[in-house]
Amino acid sequence: MASSGTTEPLSVEIIQDWAQIETLVPQWRKLLERSSANSIFLTPEWVMAWRGAMQGLNIQPVVVLVANACSEMVGLALYHLSTQRLFSLLPYRVLRPMSDYASGAVYHDVMADPAAAPQIYDKVLDALAGFDCDAVWLPHVAHWTGARDRFEAAAQKAGFDIIERSGEFSCIELPATYSDYEQMLSASTRKDLRRTSTRLFERESASIKDCANCPTFPAAFESYVEMNTRRWKAIAQAGVFERKPREADFYRLFAPVALQRGWLRFLQLETGDKAVAMEIGYRYGDRYYAVQGSYDVDGPPGAGKVLLLEMLKQELNSGAREFDLLSGTAAYKDRYAAGGRPISEFFLLKRSTKNLPLRVGRPWPRGRYLDFTKPPGI
Repeated sequence: MASSGTTEPLSVEIIQDWAQIETLVPQWRKLLERSSANSIFLTPEWVMAWRGAMQGLNIQPVVVLVANACSEMVGLALYHLSTQRLFSLLPYRVLRPMSDYASGAVYHDVMADPAAAPQIYDKVLDALAGFDCDAVWLPHVAHWTGARDRFEAAAQKAGFDIIERSGEFSCIELPATYSDYEQMLSASTRKDLRRTSTRLFERESASIKDCANCPTFPAAFESYVEMNTRRWKAIAQAGVFERKPREADFYRLFAPVALQRGWLRFLQLETGDKAVAMEIGYRYGDRYYAVQGSYDVDGPPGAGKVLLLEMLKQELNSGAREFDLLSGTAAYKDRYAAGGRPISEFFLLKRSTKNLPLRVGRPWPRGRYLDFTKPPGI
C-alpha cells in the first residue's frame, strides 16, 4: 500500500452497517499492525467477539473510515452510540469506543497510517463533530504512544470543549533474562517469592497446568468464573462476572480465536488435583496483557502471586518485552517492579446549549450524575 503523505487529500466515510464493517477486516488488520495504535484490543477478532457477546442488544456502530486518493484505508476509528442520562432524566447521545463494556478493552486509539497520523486524527475528530451526537467519551488513552496529544490537538481543531482526567496504568519493562528481572525486585520481595514458591512446589507438590488448549479451556474457564466469584464474595463484593455477565460470554467467544492466533495464555496452579490459582492473559507481539487472575480463598497462601510470577517467567523466556498489568496501580504491582504509565480519559463536548450543564457541572460519564443507560439485558 502506498503511504499517505501529509498533503495528500483524504476522504472520510462514516459506516453504521455491520455487514459493511465486516468487509473492512483485511485492510483493518493491516492498518492496525503498522499503526502506533496496535494492540489486541483493536483487532477485528476482539471487536467481533465483543459484538457476539452483545448479541440481541441494539449496538449501533459508528465507524470512521479515512481513505487516500487511491481509495486505500489509511485511518479507522471504532465507536458505538449510547445514551447517557443526566440525573437519570436528560438524555445525551454519546459516542463511546467499541468493546468498552464487558470485554476489558483499554487503550482506545485511532488506527492511522504513520505517514499522515495528525491529519488522520483531524479527519476523524471532524467527522465525530459533525455526527448527530452530543459528546464523545474516550477512556484509557495512552500517553506513551502519542495518542493523548494527537486526540487533544484534533479535538481542539474540531471545536470540542475538552474535559480531561488523568490516570495511571502499570507495566513491567522486562529485561533480557529472568536473572536480570530478579535483580529489579527488592531483596525482601525476592526472598518472599522464593520462599513461597519453594513451599508450594516442593512441600505441597504444586504443579502448573496449561489450560489454553481447546478441549481444556471451556471447563477450566467455568472453574475460573466460580473461583473469581467466591473470591469476591469472601469480602462481600461482586466479581466482574456477576456485575457483567456478558463479559464471560466475551471470553467464551474470544478465547478459541485467540488460541488459534497464538495469543491466549491460561495457566492453572494445582495442589493435588485442585486448582488453587488461575491466570488468564494474552500475548500480542512482544507484550503480555495480564487481564484476569484469581485464587482459591481456601487454598494455600501466596498461590496467586506465585502463579503470576510463573506467567511472567514464561513470557519473558519466550521473548516478551512488556508485562502489562493494565489499569491502576497497587502495592502488589509495585512489588513486581511495575512502573506507572500515564493515561488520560477525555469527555469531548459539542458547544451547544443542551451541553451547558455538562460544561458547567463537568459530571463524569462513569459517575453518579451521568448514567450509562445500558441496553435491556446487558
